[in-house]
Amino acid sequence: MSQRPGRTATLVAASLFVTSSWAAAQAVTTGIIEGRVADQSGGVLPGATVTLRSPTRNTAVTQTTGANGEFKFLALQVGTYELKAELAGFSTISISDVTVNPGSNQRFPLQMKVGSFEEAILVTADSPLINTKDAAESTTLNDKYLSTLPLITRNYTEMPTVFPGVSYSRGARTSYNQFNVRGGDQTGNNYLLDGGSLNRGVGRAGILIAPSVIERVEFLPGGFSAEYGGYQSSVINLISKSGANTADFFLSAISKPNFLLSSIDTGLRSQVRDKPLGWAGFVETAVGGPIVKGRFWYFTGFQYNAENQGTVLSADPLPIRNRFYPAHLKLTYQKDPNNRWEYTGDAGPFTADHTNLSTEIAAESNRRQAINTWNQTARHTHLFNSRTVVESGFQVFFMSFHNNRIDDDVPISPGAHFVRFFDTAAGHFYTSGPSPDRFGVLNETRGRLSTKVTRTAGPHTLKAGVEWSESFGRQPRLREVPNFNDLRAQPGGGVLTRQDPYAVKGSLRDRSVGGFLQDNWVAAPTVTVDAGIRFDTQRRSTTGVAVSPRGGLTWDPMGNGQNKLFASVGRYYSNVFDSVFGFSDSRPEVDITYLVRNADANLVGQDTVRSIQRFAIDDLESPYINHASVGYEHLVTPDLKVGITGVVRRGHNQPSSDAVTVSSVEVLQVQRTAGTLRYNGLELVLQKAPRHRFEGLLSYTIGKAEDEASGVLSPLQRRFSFGPADYDQRRTFTGTGTITFPGDVSYTTLLRYASGRPFSIVNGDPTILAAYVDRTGQITGRNQEQLPANWTLDMTVGHEFGSTHGRVRLFGQVINATNRVNVIAVSTQLVTAGAATNVDIPRQIQLGIELRY
Repeated sequence: MSQRPGRTATLVAASLFVTSSWAAAQAVTTGIIEGRVADQSGGVLPGATVTLRSPTRNTAVTQTTGANGEFKFLALQVGTYELKAELAGFSTISISDVTVNPGSNQRFPLQMKVGSFEEAILVTADSPLINTKDAAESTTLNDKYLSTLPLITRNYTEMPTVFPGVSYSRGARTSYNQFNVRGGDQTGNNYLLDGGSLNRGVGRAGILIAPSVIERVEFLPGGFSAEYGGYQSSVINLISKSGANTADFFLSAISKPNFLLSSIDTGLRSQVRDKPLGWAGFVETAVGGPIVKGRFWYFTGFQYNAENQGTVLSADPLPIRNRFYPAHLKLTYQKDPNNRWEYTGDAGPFTADHTNLSTEIAAESNRRQAINTWNQTARHTHLFNSRTVVESGFQVFFMSFHNNRIDDDVPISPGAHFVRFFDTAAGHFYTSGPSPDRFGVLNETRGRLSTKVTRTAGPHTLKAGVEWSESFGRQPRLREVPNFNDLRAQPGGGVLTRQDPYAVKGSLRDRSVGGFLQDNWVAAPTVTVDAGIRFDTQRRSTTGVAVSPRGGLTWDPMGNGQNKLFASVGRYYSNVFDSVFGFSDSRPEVDITYLVRNADANLVGQDTVRSIQRFAIDDLESPYINHASVGYEHLVTPDLKVGITGVVRRGHNQPSSDAVTVSSVEVLQVQRTAGTLRYNGLELVLQKAPRHRFEGLLSYTIGKAEDEASGVLSPLQRRFSFGPADYDQRRTFTGTGTITFPGDVSYTTLLRYASGRPFSIVNGDPTILAAYVDRTGQITGRNQEQLPANWTLDMTVGHEFGSTHGRVRLFGQVINATNRVNVIAVSTQLVTAGAATNVDIPRQIQLGIELRY
């Protein structure tokens, strides 16, 4: 069926108009399969019937090739398909195991030979490692591979850390993993699940998902198309599992008892335990199947995650106590071949107690996090014909979150206060009393709606979409008890200061509107050109309309799909996040620090005003990064890819804060977007698809990341603020691979190496204007010191057995198999600078079992 250009333009315009009042972040959740049917001499075959069938759901779509023998299936669900071509007088040709990943575009030349209709030629498709039709860099891992990875946190925020270009320090923390991609901030990574953003208003992941419900993880480390907006660094595109016609049941249990943690000698004076307190237990279950066979399916899952994680450096604090309860439901309804509805719902409440693993914080001064969050996304895909498809979605995200003192359900005792002091017996700073500050979000609610039109016209694949987002909620911030800083006992002496309680509630009200146009043009059989442009506005930004042009070029020099030369350039704007625009209204109008002289045992003495702090925001423009990359990928064998990519990124309007002196005692803290960042990197990648009992992913990144500190800086600090970024790891290596031996015994390894991150020494005498100093106290540049390099080896050994009716997998995982001491945090105070305050976990073993029916 054909459609005239005038009608196409009308359709696109109407779709944009209808949805311009509500929209959500765009995401690529589907793939494309295309090709040409020809005879053995290369002559095209019009009139051939091409069928694409999903074996698990028993659904099929059919096209008839035109005069040029071409076919193209749009908006295909992630999964595995069978592709078949039939024509009277020719043998039928079938290709099985055709894998569709999010954003994949695979082309299959189908060559039919003269023969009987009943005669069949069967071919098995290779895994799609190279996409020669798209300049965007993308790596995808499937659920089977992900399930074997020895991940300590058992959640999706750790999965992207195995990809190239990622700077990551694991540490002992076991909730949301934070990482940096190609020199960008940790708030630059956009998590998407089935098209809906999982990020909360501060730009970080806001809800946990059990790994057993994830079908694919696609990682785009920059250079992505105009469909993606709001974030500067990367896209983590998660696709959850859908039900099938056959019922599916999964149950797993993992135990990590304390007696399987190894003792370790850190060589540090502060070590007081041979091994940390702690244990972990994970239970996951998932069930999927048909509600109506061939039309309506469900998939649901739940995880109970309990973990206590301590440190060997001190008897206090108590171990971090994490409890997670993520739940998931997905419904898929195929009304007819041209209409598909999908619903994804998730809830992810969790609590984390004793979150500060530091030798300088007492147990009573520790902190707790508690989150109540849920997310719901509905999507509709409508195929008008073989060349036009509309995808629309609606999302609602909710979160209430607070970070405050431990035991926050117990009233604070009258006269209680918090004090940070120098412990002369221990030789370092320590604390007493309840942690004073409470912050978070209250009823953060975000509504999003989106639509996207895809239209193929000859060699062009055109896309247009619009987005609208409305956000509501509050940002409460309190100081519940007086906050004392006692430096009198430190070497060289010091003063006693106090800050008094306050309570404020900032607003989360915001609105974002955006749209994009994108063209993927096959300019020649071996050359593809990508061109796109985004338009974004945000209520909290003063930029007005942020215009983001993006483009890419892909060349397959041999024309055989085994080589890809590519280049991409573009501008990537970020949202102005809650933590930036809420800088002043979520803080007190005036915060006074008092100098306390002649204090008694209760820290009561003669008060004089030492400093007055006020808070303000300046002209907040939308942060952005100018990105350029060039690379080469080569398919050594059908299942082995090697690649090299060079990256240059320059950031502007990055969040930064200054302390402006108003008088001898008054300082105005101003939140701006005036910072810059700079990154140059080179990435080497080797990826092996699952074939011949082995698959793997290796990457080596050489990079240099520089930026300006985002915290509130004194004038002296600001002068020296541009330097190595806090996350600047010049060399990183990540290697992971799985070998399956006869008898279904598998071995998976995960090796990480990273050069040491930098840190700054800060003078600790409050009578001196804060500055970055060297070990002699002389003023110097930021981040001139460096932590030691760290590396870890983790592994999984498993054995699977059973029948077609049910399978059992027994496995063991070893984390930090070499029991290496990795320092992950040090003191930045001049007196104790460089002394380790936290180290990574020692070797630990966890045992598990999985049941599948």
